[in-house]
Amino acid sequence: MRLGTRTGLRWYAVAVAVVVVALGTTTYLGTAAGDDAVGHARTTAEPLAVAAENVYRALSDADATAAMVFLSGSQVQASGVQRYDQDVREVSSGLAAIGGQAGISQPSDTSHPGTPPTLRAAVNRLLADVPVYTGLVGTAQADARQDLPVGAAYLREASGLMRTDLLPSAQAVLRIETDRLAADAAAVRGPDTVLVVAAVTFAVLVPAQLFVARRTRRRFNLGLVATTVLVGVVTIWATAVSTAATDATAGARTHRQSADALVTTDLAVLQAHGDELLSLAARGEDVGSYEGDYQTVSARLGTLLAADQGPGIADAAAGFRDWKTAHGTLAQAASSPQADNTANVRALAQATGTQPGTGTLFTRVDGDVQGAIAGQEADFRAAIDTAGSDLRGLATGTAALIVVAFVAGAFGMNQRLKEYR
Repeated sequence: MRLGTRTGLRWYAVAVAVVVVALGTTTYLGTAAGDDAVGHARTTAEPLAVAAENVYRALSDADATAAMVFLSGSQVQASGVQRYDQDVREVSSGLAAIGGQAGISQPSDTSHPGTPPTLRAAVNRLLADVPVYTGLVGTAQADARQDLPVGAAYLREASGLMRTDLLPSAQAVLRIETDRLAADAAAVRGPDTVLVVAAVTFAVLVPAQLFVARRTRRRFNLGLVATTVLVGVVTIWATAVSTAATDATAGARTHRQSADALVTTDLAVLQAHGDELLSLAARGEDVGSYEGDYQTVSARLGTLLAADQGPGIADAAAGFRDWKTAHGTLAQAASSPQADNTANVRALAQATGTQPGTGTLFTRVDGDVQGAIAGQEADFRAAIDTAGSDLRGLATGTAALIVVAFVAGAFGMNQRLKEYR
């Protein structure tokens, strides 16, 4: 049955309005969601992920530094004490940032309703246990300054609390915050949906113009032509920007993954050094447990360094090989029978970095890995900024064009409908 002209114009008018609105809605919502996600990643998720990294790293470094200060005893250097105090301050500031975002300021807080229970539990545990840890370390150091052997027991208890409670909780916080950051980076979608809706829109616009041209004996309907051109502009603009932003966020995710891998490596570096120092601090009382931990972490560290990428990693790997060699010499000297305390004093000086040895090599490796982390995180921020720059203004710009396209299409169809009243 042949469709009447008046009826056909009405149907096509409605169809054009629907598809244009659908294209505008799809483009606006998709673009706005991506823009919001990129903004959240840049201003909230990435700083919180870095804060979680700093908490984890500061706790690990505090464990090693506390052992170094303990070993120094009454000869402790101000730099060691300052480093330990700085680690504690970084833990406190990092927890304040993470807890503030989650609505947690003390262990009894229940946090915001949207805070994941695992994050709330981990932050609450850290807030409760950090003061206990610092108290044990303070007692151990006070005993060490008086050359009281009982201090080693307090240090072992503090290190046990660190490794069984504090570090696992910090790891849980870090995993949650990095997962949130990854989710933000993955929220920027490609132009596939826009292209599908745009294809449907053109599939309506073209037949509508042909129908109008045949039935009204006019070659062009300026309103529909304007609508078609504007729909084409929106489609091309949204496709180009979405593709660029998707590529930028893909690059950001790659840099973030590399940074996360390097953070894992850096934590292994700190743990290996801590095991080394705690083994010496135990003064033969740990029956090789810390040395066994060092060997386990050392093997894992070699694998991690071989897989890592970034500037300075080759230097870190070379430094780590030298460190392992120096550690073998150190462990042998510390465990061998001694006529006097000379060898033990030399081992302590080498481990704490006051003489060339494992301590200075640790500092070298740690510095190289930290430099690589900083580079990857800077590249991540640059890529996220690029994605944000690409998306900025697209949502409002395309919405404005769609409104004009809708008005032009409605005007063009209404002009023809007036002729058939």
